[in-house]
Amino acid sequence: MNLPYDFAIQSVTQELVYSVAKIADQPFLLPEKSELNSRETRYMVKNVITYHLYRKFTTDDKIIYEEIPEEKPDGNKPPVKKQP
Repeated sequence: MNLPYDFAIQSVTQELVYSVAKIADQPFLLPEKSELNSRETRYMVKNVITYHLYRKFTTDDKIIYEEIPEEKPDGNKPPVKKQP
């Protein structure tokens, strides 16, 4: 909308379609397809994207925050704990 007259792209349209997809037996409203069309002076560009194969990704890692000891007065740093 309101593109300058001398701008190379003269029109752009975009359509985004949503649908319900099941992930881990739960319904989610997610993008299904996107289509972008643009027109330049002599060219038309069409970009179509389809979304599919949605999956649930999980991890069993945990983040544990521990207090960091301050430096000792003699300037030596405390030993660093190694994670298993």
